[in-house]
Amino acid sequence: MKQVIWKPRLGWDKVWHFCGCLILTIGFLKLKVPPVTAVALISTLGLIKEGFDYYGKNHCCEVWDFVADATGAATGAYIGLSYPVL
Repeated sequence: MKQVIWKPRLGWDKVWHFCGCLILTIGFLKLKVPPVTAVALISTLGLIKEGFDYYGKNHCCEVWDFVADATGAATGAYIGLSYPVL
C-alpha cells in the first residue's frame, strides 16, 4: 500500500535534501538564473522526486523531504544573493 509520511522523521536524509538543493540553487544563480525562478525550479524538482518515490518500489513519499528541499532552495538563494563572490 502506498503511503505519504507526514510525521517528521529526523535524520541524515533531510540534511542531504537540504544541502543538495542549497548547492543546486547557488549553481543556478551562478548561471544567471533569476532567484525566484531558481527556487521554484529546485522546489519543483524536489516535489517531482517525492512523486517518483510515491510510485517507486521500496521508497516512500515524505512531506518533510520536500520541506527540506524547499528550505534548502530558499537558503541557497539567500546565500547566493548575500554573498555574490561565492
